[in-house]
Amino acid sequence: MKLQWWKRSCSVLLAAAMTFGLVGCDAKKDSAVVATEAETPLEENEKVIRIGGSGSEDSAMNLELMNVAYKQGYLEDELKKAGYRLDFTFFPGGGPALNEALAAGELDAVVYGDFPAFVGKSNGADTTLIASVNADLQYGIVVANDEIQDPKDLEGKNVIVPEGTAIQYFWENYAAEKGIDTSKVNTINAVEDAASLLMTGDADAIVSTAYGIQSYVYMRVGRILDTGAGIENAHSTYLTAVKTSYLKENPDAAVAINKALIDAYDSALKDANVLYTSSAGTNLPAEEWEKVYAYDTSFSYLTPEITDSEREYFENFNQWLVDHKLLKEKLDLDGFVDTSYYEKAVKSLDK
Repeated sequence: MKLQWWKRSCSVLLAAAMTFGLVGCDAKKDSAVVATEAETPLEENEKVIRIGGSGSEDSAMNLELMNVAYKQGYLEDELKKAGYRLDFTFFPGGGPALNEALAAGELDAVVYGDFPAFVGKSNGADTTLIASVNADLQYGIVVANDEIQDPKDLEGKNVIVPEGTAIQYFWENYAAEKGIDTSKVNTINAVEDAASLLMTGDADAIVSTAYGIQSYVYMRVGRILDTGAGIENAHSTYLTAVKTSYLKENPDAAVAINKALIDAYDSALKDANVLYTSSAGTNLPAEEWEKVYAYDTSFSYLTPEITDSEREYFENFNQWLVDHKLLKEKLDLDGFVDTSYYEKAVKSLDK
């Protein structure tokens, strides 16, 4: 009886882990929100900026560097200095829910993955990318079949790869690098029931985010076969986007957000535990988050600057989305990315 209860508990927790590993990418899920808006009256000339992110107050794993900026108070402090009241809302529904909230006029800015950012923009979202929060978001493969000892062993096996997500992008680039004949892999398009499929043996492996794969290992459901660390284009990015119309009237808010992210970045460089504890929540403790980021502890990929190398990645990803008919045409990146707010933040902080 205890074993059955444990399996049911693990299934629920892993389903949550799988979902949160995907929501920033574009998985469909309930869009209920948890608001953190302060109830005190606005001060004179104070404005409100409504920012949305994936997850929940106690487990906001998809915020990356913004976890530090938000949890350590940098975001609230910098916005307050600029005359803004922070209203941060968490969306368990992730990317799709955040795009819906933007379209409905419920949010002014969002923190999410490049997949929903690009698809949302293509579908008419009035957004501009102003900062990066992780330019090298990692993925990997967890296996629950002892026969799989090498990436090539995935051929002939049942592998969960959610379609129409950044995970699919990783999988295709990873398979090409490792010489995996994907025509010989039985891919399963699953999200909500993915954990139970792995536990029952109906799936042999699952492809997920670095957070997702570490969650599976933490729950002792499988072992990590491999990651995409070091493989070109076997990663994705997480970004901060602001409504363009809001930016035109409130450029200082975008500068303040970048200043907060710079403060957070400096803090993480000085003490990595700040990053781990800020990311930790009910689903994964800080010591497990240390493993998530262990592939490169320089943390250079967490800089809020949207670098030339990140823009190069955008070009490749842009084309991949078109090739897979997820975008009708390539986005104009020059009109989508604006680094001027980061540059003003650096100058203001005298970096």
